[in-house]
Amino acid sequence: MTHARRLHAPRLAPVVFTLLIALCGHAITAEPPPLPGILDDELRLTPGSLESLTPTALVYRDTDGTVQELDRSRLVRWTSYRSYRLPALPRLADGDPTLVTTPPAPPTPPITPTPVVTPSTSKPLHATLTSSHLVTTDGQAWLGSLAADQNQPEALGWTVTLNGQTQTHAIPLERLRSVRLVRGKLLRMPDADPNAPPQDRVLLQGGQVLAGFLVGLTAEAVQLILDGADEPVDIPLSSIHLIKLANPATPPLPGTDYARLADGQRFAFQGLRTQANDFIGKVFPPTGEPVETRVPVRRVNTIDFHANGQRLVPLADLSYRIDQPAVVFGVPYPPVLTGDTAQLHAPLQITFELPPGTTRFAANLVLNTPGVSPAAARWADFTVRVSSPVLLEPTSEDQLTFRINADTPTAELNLAVDPGPITLTLDPAVNGPVLDRLRLLNAHALTQNDTPAP
Repeated sequence: MTHARRLHAPRLAPVVFTLLIALCGHAITAEPPPLPGILDDELRLTPGSLESLTPTALVYRDTDGTVQELDRSRLVRWTSYRSYRLPALPRLADGDPTLVTTPPAPPTPPITPTPVVTPSTSKPLHATLTSSHLVTTDGQAWLGSLAADQNQPEALGWTVTLNGQTQTHAIPLERLRSVRLVRGKLLRMPDADPNAPPQDRVLLQGGQVLAGFLVGLTAEAVQLILDGADEPVDIPLSSIHLIKLANPATPPLPGTDYARLADGQRFAFQGLRTQANDFIGKVFPPTGEPVETRVPVRRVNTIDFHANGQRLVPLADLSYRIDQPAVVFGVPYPPVLTGDTAQLHAPLQITFELPPGTTRFAANLVLNTPGVSPAAARWADFTVRVSSPVLLEPTSEDQLTFRINADTPTAELNLAVDPGPITLTLDPAVNGPVLDRLRLLNAHALTQNDTPAP
């Protein structure tokens, strides 16, 4: 049997032991939303509220009430203050996926953001979707539903509504990253073994995960060659909650900026700009020609500016190796990477590979002790050292070494770099590795791989 789609490869006393595990264990929390404001090509964040987006600049009002502008060639990301108050989980149940112009909301004045603490996503998520959700390899995300007629075995029929028009698109399987089929509460796919070969994975309604190679689908079932088998088996669609394919990520569509909506959708816009209280531009549907589309500003959380050739690569998308694994009193604590966040535990040495075209690397370093009493949190005390042969600016050892503890719980890392390796070393200080937990937030590499739009 021929299968056309191909995967692309990358001794303590019981009471004391229990106490140490309680003190040293990971606190897994949901990924926070991006910080509000305007991120530039030096990965500096400027707080401000959007006034307008023109073909040449983003105009904003800073915290002093002064109107400023930043050339589009320097824009990396804009994030709405409104989005900072949303949970980290995309609120797909909020709003109709149909993009129809609605009466604009009054402009929102600059406000002081208040972080939102969301529950752990390591268990079933207490949220319910009203529409299924599909993500393509280029990073677009679409609410919609499986088409009733799946007549192309190596493509998925997906029905979406854009500008009030409902269409079905046959999307080749190699262009898919994930498909979530809505049935009740959201379930989280357990993390794959980072040392195992990439595989397609299917999360069933009961929580079980099947791994293998997805070769096709019908109107009733997904066809999956299970790990170790030679022939596909049919998995009924009615039993599936989430499908994650091992297809590698592809660059954003050339000449487009990506807008993430409050309902979780993410569209590639060509010629994105504002008109009155709307963003307008041509949206690229899953297949077919771009469609002129208008979206109220209040419905857009984030814009990633790719048309100028720049792209943020989240930390979890970088390849890495563990040079010294974290083992705490005999218990291993592997890194947990999700999007642009990471949870690390000292002692650890980890090296990330910055991709071709990288110009900067930045992250916020935060002591990771949520739910720990102030007295217990004072046990945390460790250093973070950064080293790399690809640093571009003269940097002293003091500028690359950070002491993290209850008195200095945060630090900022922002480096001009070339592509290549960058290493983080976490060393326990005076109290040993008790509660020596670090969280990296807003951790990205900035690349300039892509050709800017003319």
